[in-house]
This record gives sequence, C-alpha cells and structure tokens, in this order.
Amino acid sequence: MDWFYNVPELQALMVAATRQISGFWEKLILFGGSPAFAVVAPSLENRFRLLDDFFRDHDLRLRHALHYAWLKHGFSAQNGICRACPWKGPVPENAVLVEGAVVARPARVFRADLDRAYLFLYARERPAVAVYRLEA
Repeated sequence: MDWFYNVPELQALMVAATRQISGFWEKLILFGGSPAFAVVAPSLENRFRLLDDFFRDHDLRLRHALHYAWLKHGFSAQNGICRACPWKGPVPENAVLVEGAVVARPARVFRADLDRAYLFLYARERPAVAVYRLEA
C-alpha cells in the first residue's frame, strides 16, 4: 500500500480508486501477487504499468486519470502506457489551461486523447509545465 499511496504522483488516484472500486486494496494486492512484488518496491514506472493493467478490467475513468498522471509527470509520451502524439503547432486559442503556467516556447508538446483531448507542454525536463484541455 505504501508503494502506491505515499507516492505524490499516485496519491490522488489511489484515493479515487479506493472510493470507486469496492475492496480496491485487496484486489490490487491479489492482482500484483508475485512473491518478488512483496519484497522489492517496483520502479515508479512499473507501478504505473501495474495499475494500468489493473484498471483495464475495472474503471475506464481511473485508467484515463492514470494516463493523465503518467504524462503530467513526464514519463515517456511515445513509449508509455497511453498513446500521445507530438504536437507541432501553437496551443489553440480556445484551449483551456487545466494546470501549470502559460509557456511561450515549450521544448516539447504532446497531444493525448484521454477522457478528453489534452496538450502536455514540457520544458527541458519533466514534469509537464502546463496542461491544456482542447475544446471540440
């Protein structure tokens, strides 16, 4: 439980999962079930991957939230748990800033279609410096 709940990148998601999935922690422990899993903490990326596999059979909203957290915290946008494509144009004027700050010249921008379409803007390092929701 500590490996998931006490990680800032996952904490809000773990609270939501606890509320939305009856017996969440027991189910997650059974799902993770390997003896090695009980002894050594998996890397943060592997924790995200395990949760992605787990949520696949439980709740699409939680899976979208996990993918959002993955991209927000700067994990691979092209080889990650969700699909994201490089975005070459400017941020559209009707895009809504969800979090972060307006950035004149981001180093990288990726679009991901989760529960909605988002743009994740990055400076030279992770995490994302801004996240925009694209309006249809």
